Amino acid sequence: MIVAGRTEREFCFRLGGKENDSSARIGTSGPRCAACGWITDWTWVSEDFMLERASFDVSTTWDCLTIVSSRFRETVPEFDVFHALPNTPGFFSLVPSYTVRFDERVLPLDRQKLCEVCGRWESITTNGSLSWAVRDPVSEESGFAVTDIQLSWHDSRHPLILVAPRVAERLRGARLKGLNLREVPVFS
Repeated sequence: MIVAGRTEREFCFRLGGKENDSSARIGTSGPRCAACGWITDWTWVSEDFMLERASFDVSTTWDCLTIVSSRFRETVPEFDVFHALPNTPGFFSLVPSYTVRFDERVLPLDRQKLCEVCGRWESITTNGSLSWAVRDPVSEESGFAVTDIQLSWHDSRHPLILVAPRVAERLRGARLKGLNLREVPVFS
């Protein structure tokens, strides 16, 4: 398959989940920039976080953090991507450490208001799907990856969380509630 002059060579899967009616970044605490006031670490979760809808094995907060259940974790226990949520036993935030590159030549981004102190943009948006601009494959060894570009609006940061093919197969086989895996071509 050819897209925008590039050749598809591999694929991975985009991980998604149901909306859980929760916000991970409550109030004004957390790692914030002294100049702009926005959260500087997209993985940070408020110590007051409570999962409002705990009926899904995979879900997403309003501010775009992926939350998974113990059942999800037990399906892929060898990966070090799970961060415990103290007030929500049996659930974890999913935070991959492996990063894949986003190709902005294929899908230009609209950036608004750069903070000169922390380097964060108040807003990063696009008119297309980030899925068509993934440049690097997700290895089976890393299992999970996150895109280096995160769509954002204020404290909401939305990277794509990507899954290697065999890991996706195991997750599907576990019949996890709320799991959404969409194939993403990786282009050279």
